[in-house]
Amino acid sequence: MRLLIWLSLLGVALLTRGPAAPQTPPQPPPSEPPKAAGKWAELQRTAAPAEDAERLVLPKGPPPNKVAVIRLQAGTGKILRPKDGFVVDYKSFYYRSGKLAEDHWGGSGFSWTYGIGQTVKAWEPGLRRMREGEWRQLLVPSDWAYENGARVYLIQLRKVREH
Repeated sequence: MRLLIWLSLLGVALLTRGPAAPQTPPQPPPSEPPKAAGKWAELQRTAAPAEDAERLVLPKGPPPNKVAVIRLQAGTGKILRPKDGFVVDYKSFYYRSGKLAEDHWGGSGFSWTYGIGQTVKAWEPGLRRMREGEWRQLLVPSDWAYENGARVYLIQLRKVREH
């Protein structure tokens, strides 16, 4: 009797479950970051290599009170130290609108000396101990930014020239 009840319950469970859902094969990871809609689309198009794009921070809410540093990709080269020269590719975006403010990406890069006040104020703490090949994103409040308004910087350190 118990066996008959158990088999009846099993039959009801199988019938109410319905047909098995078709299984889809696993999808390979995307070869490039997903495209952002709206104001941060340009920032995502420039993002670090695809495998690190999910670390990219698309700002929400008010600008930060202090410089926020997000490492998007580790570097393997020389470490940037005070008084070293360096070459970067970078873009800056207005924090509130997401519009591109500066584009110094590609070509021969943009050169400065670190640690002597030659760069944007926020870059002093933002690039501290950065390595060649590393990508960082800086979320910068107005009083630390160049010109007016909070900014988002996307930076790749290409070369360190030791002093």
